[in-house]
Amino acid sequence: MIILSLLKLIVELFFKFIISLIGFLIALPFAVFARLFQKSRKVKKILIAGVETSANIQEISATLSTSPKYLVDVAQFEEHPFYPPVENEKIKVFSQLTIWKNDSVGVNVLKNWRRILFLYRAVLYYDIVFFNMSESFLFFNFDYPILVLAKKILIVRQCGDEVRYRPLQHGIHSQFGIEQWQNGRRSVLDMLFKLRNQIMAETFAIVISTKDHSTFQLKDIFVRPYIQKPLKRTTGLSNEVPLIIHAPSDTKIKGTALVKEVVASLKDQGYHFKFELLTGLKNAVVLEKLSHASIVIDQPGAVPARFAVEAMASGCVVIGGNVPEINGLEGCPVIPFLPQKTNLENSLKKLLDDPDFRIFKGEENYRYWHKNFSPDAFLLYFESLLVKKANRFSKFENQFDLLYGEAEKWYEKVALKIIYRKL
Repeated sequence: MIILSLLKLIVELFFKFIISLIGFLIALPFAVFARLFQKSRKVKKILIAGVETSANIQEISATLSTSPKYLVDVAQFEEHPFYPPVENEKIKVFSQLTIWKNDSVGVNVLKNWRRILFLYRAVLYYDIVFFNMSESFLFFNFDYPILVLAKKILIVRQCGDEVRYRPLQHGIHSQFGIEQWQNGRRSVLDMLFKLRNQIMAETFAIVISTKDHSTFQLKDIFVRPYIQKPLKRTTGLSNEVPLIIHAPSDTKIKGTALVKEVVASLKDQGYHFKFELLTGLKNAVVLEKLSHASIVIDQPGAVPARFAVEAMASGCVVIGGNVPEINGLEGCPVIPFLPQKTNLENSLKKLLDDPDFRIFKGEENYRYWHKNFSPDAFLLYFESLLVKKANRFSKFENQFDLLYGEAEKWYEKVALKIIYRKL
């Protein structure tokens, strides 16, 4: 059974490789033509493409479309189950490229073919191509060099596990007391896939990411901000009985068992508060809950996730991932959530005991969102990114040692020695 599955995978990868190679060869003359006859346009045409992740394509496209400097189109490859599709009268959306869960195999294949053909439009029509996640029009990212040859500004926004190899990433996180990726599955194919994504992006694109994602970072990378539209301000900060919200998309990663344990402990100790565990809900429902919340518990780890940023835009207090050495966010006021009972319990006690401190932290979060994650902030960031003036982060000086210390498989050790030139 395992052998048959492996053979099926090999055959599938082979045909994807051949189809993408053909697409690459056909695209070459298009790219040369675009390069030779490219005109400088006052209004830049931008294509936002890729896999939707927590409304990022939606937020990025909506924000850029408000500027008279840009004309924005969207080609979304996959939807997100909790967020609606992009709907904006200023944006042209190519929905025929989106693969839905109920698509048949035949429809799936047809959309993949359309995606390959859409590359030719990208080469001839746009000035800037922005991929959310590493997935692009061609398998193996063969279209990256095509787009560069055509003199397009290519931007890749890394989002997580498409470049994060969890077993080795644990070597980076563990030095900051973050036990988040220690049980990652080891796989030579998974490792090679993520290594290839990192190398291709760094070679051909402007990369925006964090150290939480780019396990195999080799070059300096631009710090990746969030983009979050304004939300209704919460009315819950000054409530006598504060509302605490936890809304995990993945209960294991988000530390839900620990959150429930701490909440029960605090109630046993006589603390008065309301607690709501929100799971499997559409984003609009969660945002409505935020408008009444005082404290939001997001996830343990190194970076504030989308829910944490939404809570900041609502002016809530946020407990979540926040290790500046990894996320690169200077002065981020999110209260660090370490995966330890005493850490979370002490943080909540301080907030519950001091209403004035809750109000202070909520206001601090709101100001930080406005300065760093609001649409106005992203427009300024994007302009600096296009001229490569945005803030960058380097790999750790001992990056090889941190990763190699977690390597257990021979292929992990060999790969690290090759890419970091330790042979």
